[in-house]
Amino acid sequence: MNPSASSTSRWKVPDISAYINDERARNHSLPFVALTETWLKPYMADAQLHVPGYTVSRCDRSGRVGGGVLLYSHINIPVSECDTFDDGTCEGLFCRFSTINTCVVVAYRPTNAPLSSFNSLLEFISTCIHRVNDESYDIMLTGDYNLPSIDWQTVSVSSGGSSETQLSAHSLLNFMAKHLLSQYVLCPTRGNNVLDLFITNNSRLVTNVQAQATSLSDHHLVDVMLATNPLSRKEATIPKFDESSFRSLDFFKADFDALKEELQEVNWSQLRDSCSFEEFPALFTETLFQICCSCVPQKSVPSGRPKHSNALRRKCNRQKARLQALIDKNASEDQIKAVRNKVALLQYDIMTAHTKKLDEKENRAIEKIKSNPKFFYSYARSLSTIKSSINMLFDANQEITTDTKQMADLLQEQFSSVFSDPSSPDIKDPDFPLPMIEHPQTLEDFCIMDDDIISAIGNIPPNSALIPLL
Repeated sequence: MNPSASSTSRWKVPDISAYINDERARNHSLPFVALTETWLKPYMADAQLHVPGYTVSRCDRSGRVGGGVLLYSHINIPVSECDTFDDGTCEGLFCRFSTINTCVVVAYRPTNAPLSSFNSLLEFISTCIHRVNDESYDIMLTGDYNLPSIDWQTVSVSSGGSSETQLSAHSLLNFMAKHLLSQYVLCPTRGNNVLDLFITNNSRLVTNVQAQATSLSDHHLVDVMLATNPLSRKEATIPKFDESSFRSLDFFKADFDALKEELQEVNWSQLRDSCSFEEFPALFTETLFQICCSCVPQKSVPSGRPKHSNALRRKCNRQKARLQALIDKNASEDQIKAVRNKVALLQYDIMTAHTKKLDEKENRAIEKIKSNPKFFYSYARSLSTIKSSINMLFDANQEITTDTKQMADLLQEQFSSVFSDPSSPDIKDPDFPLPMIEHPQTLEDFCIMDDDIISAIGNIPPNSALIPLL
């Protein structure tokens, strides 16, 4: 990255920008671009490293030449927190993105790094992860670790290399075990060695990893395809239900005793005889819906904000306004400190109330595993960040495609290839003897009485989904 570097490197920002534009032209989203060995110095401004559409976060090596790490993050994913580590040997960059519940770490360990320096880097990363204190976050570690002695197929340390390298390899594996992390780059990234790694705590996050030679570095360019695109996430919308449908009714608040009485008062036989067979399903559905409307309240429109902590939020906002007023008036340190402590305590109370509400919802879902499995699975799906199991496909040229229309065409082509055309003259009837049927049945053999229908309705679980009759 540094234009004054004495190696074969050059001013590579235009090349990086061109690479990003090329990926965009192929309908590929690049939420992050991580770089190591940037060779940058503090006197170089971020504006000199600007790539349109991306924010620069970096950690430069101080004291000597080389090293350094950098992360380009898309402007639609704001950086919530950024922390750096540099001891003159190893460098680390920690970025938290609260809008997508993701933490990205870029690290660089030189070949001759002492064990103490690498352990300090791992300790820095551990501290940052613990500070997040949220298990819903995806942790992604990437960078150049220069640990060729690790066999990632077996996740073990092979013989060879210096003692410092061997001990550093064991430290990394212990660090991964401590934080329940896995590494997904298995192809060589420089020569025959796997030096550049991608480590994460989400086993479903990575769908494909490629490493290809590039003019930007003597290392290969590692392309990690994620199962979820942070740039395509949409804001949650308030659901709208048709007021004339069963979905608009909140059966969790229904008066089932009154509903049962209303249903028993209806003469269903007379209702059935009052219309033709074809008209009865619509009449039955309308009658049932009118009865439910009298005993089941309508679903309330969610406000979008948790109500359980509104009072605390208002109180906290008042204290923040008071704190700002004291700062503007140059009040005493004791007064400012007292109000600041109140704000901190209120923020802690808000967090505790929110956590308590989430725990209650989780416990309610667990309790309904047997009685109402759909409620539990609906709750579990609401916490999933990966909404689609198909996020990329390979076309006929073995090129990755993420365009939805192209993927639909590929799937249609694949599905069509396994079915035959019944009208084709090449299709022959199956050549096997038909089974002998000693007692063939006709429609006259089937007799369905009212008691059979009532019995079948009684076997329907009370939590079964309502399917509109067309």
